[in-house]
Amino acid sequence: MSALSVTVGIDVAKAHVDVCVLGTHSDVQRFANDVDGHCALAAALQSLDVGLVV
Repeated sequence: MSALSVTVGIDVAKAHVDVCVLGTHSDVQRFANDVDGHCALAAALQSLDVGLVV
């Protein structure tokens, strides 16, 4: 994990997942807990240097 990596916290509920990315200036985001939402979440995190997901 590099000094510039970010930490991602994911809270999973039945209908959605709430995602908070520490180490960036983004707000908490909500994605549907389905295939489309998972793809959108993966796309949102792809450009980040994610070091840890909790």
